[in-house]
Amino acid sequence: MLNYVSFPIREIIRIMRPYQEGKIGALPYFPPQLVNLNNDFGRLATTLNRMSSKIQLQIESLLETQQERESILDALSEGIIACNENCEVVYVNQTACKMIEMARASLINQPLKKLANNSLQKKCKAVLQQVLLQGKTVSQLFELEDKSKCYFEIVGMRISTGPLLILEEKSSEHKLLAIGNNFIQHASHELRTPIAVLKGYAETFFDLSDLSEDLLKQIKQKIVKTSESLSQLVTKLLKLADIEQLSQENFLKTNIAHLVYHVRDQVLALKPEVQIEIVEKKPAIPVFMDPGLIDLALMNLVENAIKY
Repeated sequence: MLNYVSFPIREIIRIMRPYQEGKIGALPYFPPQLVNLNNDFGRLATTLNRMSSKIQLQIESLLETQQERESILDALSEGIIACNENCEVVYVNQTACKMIEMARASLINQPLKKLANNSLQKKCKAVLQQVLLQGKTVSQLFELEDKSKCYFEIVGMRISTGPLLILEEKSSEHKLLAIGNNFIQHASHELRTPIAVLKGYAETFFDLSDLSEDLLKQIKQKIVKTSESLSQLVTKLLKLADIEQLSQENFLKTNIAHLVYHVRDQVLALKPEVQIEIVEKKPAIPVFMDPGLIDLALMNLVENAIKY
């Protein structure tokens, strides 16, 4: 009788012990000899089996959700590094692994403070320390010391589970800014000469009030011609700004010799003291080009030749 009563208890304890000791991750199932007992032990074993099934389903659902979230995070262009309260890495996406040049297996459960193999890892460590000291969101934009023209922004913050770092490469944005600055400098250089000519003609009107009709007519014609050139120059600069979106409709079959002579005439109109010699060794062959942009390029070449 005693063995009949104690056997189910011993079996339940024996089956549950591996789970209690952490040797298995899921609640164990009880065998039919326990479940089929027509007493409280059988009903207990049946209840535990049902609980185990429900818990296992919930675990599988959570794991599936976690995998979906990790897939989404891995698809981000930003690097994500999440730490626990001890600053040990608990999650890192593939983008961050590529950025800091370390495998995920080498990062998980490792203290982020110890990373110092390259300049980006050192910056991550510095931002992490600022987050820990200040207790608020920190953002830093910098150029990597070991990679020229490579810019990164690191945003560090504290969330409920610990520090979080977000890494984003900003190199393309800086390249666009540099292109914009170069275009502004180029536009300023190109507009300076025709504006100076117009200013000179305007000052002539004010300084010389007794101009002859012929001279007055010449100046007016030059003002109109220079204004037209200035308008064409603005159009060319706008094309240059949008050169990556240049339409095939702008390409025309053009004789480049005609453009060379046109540039010579423009330069001589502004600087008559300059001597320009054109030597045609072979008849020019018409080619498809954007005449406006080629004209602008030739003008730059001639102006630089005169200047230097």
